[in-house]
Amino acid sequence: KELAKIDSFFSEKLAEAQNRYVLLSHEVSLTKSGGTLRRVRQMRRRSSIFHSGEQHRLLSSHSRKLNDLKLAFQEFYLFLILLQNYQSLNFTGFRKILKKHDK
Repeated sequence: KELAKIDSFFSEKLAEAQNRYVLLSHEVSLTKSGGTLRRVRQMRRRSSIFHSGEQHRLLSSHSRKLNDLKLAFQEFYLFLILLQNYQSLNFTGFRKILKKHDK
């Protein structure tokens, strides 16, 4: 009964992690192909003084997105570590219980 609870909780969290990974990967691909850097490069080719404010805004927006993605991946990694610790702790606990029960 308790093993079923632990297994369902772990399966639920694992599915959540997989969904989160898909979303983060999609965000990375959108950021890479977003065209922000392409627009900045085009403005630099024209090299107008009037575009420098817009270049700065686009670059800061892009760097903010990258920082947000970096933080999101760090949180995701921490989530995976905690999930792995949960799994190994429960495995050790059940192994010890079964070992004691077999005696």
